[in-house]
Amino acid sequence: MSDYDYLQQKRNMIVGAFVVVGICVFVYMVFLFGELPVVTAKYTSYTVKVKFPNAPGVEESTPVQYCGYPVGRVTNVSPPMASVKEDGTLIHQVTVYLSISNDYNQIPANSKIKLFRRGMGSSYIDISNTPMTVQELRRLDPPFFKNGMEVQGETGTGSELIPEDLQNKVKTLAVKIGQLVDNVNVIVGDPNNQANLKNTLANLSKATEESITTLQQVREFSTNANEKVSVVSDTLVQTSEQLGETLTEIQRLINGINSGQGTVGKLMNDDKLYYNLVESSEELKVSLDKMKKLLDKTSEKGIQLKLF
Repeated sequence: MSDYDYLQQKRNMIVGAFVVVGICVFVYMVFLFGELPVVTAKYTSYTVKVKFPNAPGVEESTPVQYCGYPVGRVTNVSPPMASVKEDGTLIHQVTVYLSISNDYNQIPANSKIKLFRRGMGSSYIDISNTPMTVQELRRLDPPFFKNGMEVQGETGTGSELIPEDLQNKVKTLAVKIGQLVDNVNVIVGDPNNQANLKNTLANLSKATEESITTLQQVREFSTNANEKVSVVSDTLVQTSEQLGETLTEIQRLINGINSGQGTVGKLMNDDKLYYNLVESSEELKVSLDKMKKLLDKTSEKGIQLKLF
C-alpha cells in the first residue's frame, strides 16, 4: 500500500468517526430537549395531583388547558393505585401530576378537571371553572389551586371531533327515544289498545271505501250538472236570439209609427185626423144629449099617436 492510499484511508476513517459522533450527539440532543420542557416546568410552575378513574393516552408533556388556553403540561403519570372512597368503595385510580405555570395561580380550587381524547389517540386535560360569586370563592379553603394539592378528576365524554355538549344532547335524545319506544310498546302491547287499533284500522278502511264512493258520486253529479248546464245555456242562447229578433221587430214598428206609416202611424202623426175625431166626438156628444132629452120627455108624457 502506498503512502497516498494510506493517508486516504486514514482520512476516511477520521471523517467516519466524526459522522458517528455527530449522529450520537444529535440523538442525545433530541432526547435532552424533548425532556427539557418537563424538567424546566418543575421549577417554573406548581404541581397539582389529579386522580383519574382511567387515563388513556396521557403521558409526560400532555398539554394542560384552562378554559381552552394552554397553562401547563403533565410531568408524571403514576400507575393505578388502590384507594377508598368516602362511601367505603375500593377503587383503583391513576395519579397524574399537572405542572401549571406560576402565571396562572388564581384558578379556583373547585374547578373541574376533565381528560379528553384527541382524534389521533392522544389526550389533553382541560380545567373549567364553575360559575360562582365572590363570596362563594372566599369561602373555599384554599380558594385557588396550590402546589401539592390533590383533586379528583374525571374522564370527559367529548373529543375534538365530537364536542361533549353534542354528545350529551345525543345521549339525551337517545334516552327520550328509548322512553318513547317503551311507551309505544306499553300502548301497543295492551290487548284493549290492540283491539281498538284494529277497529280503528277497519273503520279507516271503511271510511276510505266510502270516500271513494262519494268521490265517484260527486264526479257523476258534476257530469250531469255539466250536461244540464249545457242544455240550459243552449236554451238561453236560443231565447236571447228570439228576444233579439223580437226587439228588432219592435224597433222596426216604432220606426214605422214615427214615420207615419200605417193606421197607427197616421193616427199618431196626422193632425187632421185628430181634429176630425175631436169634432166627431163633440157632435156625438150633442146628439146623445138630444136623445137623452127626448127619452126623458117621452117617459113623462108617453108617445102620442094621431089617427087620420
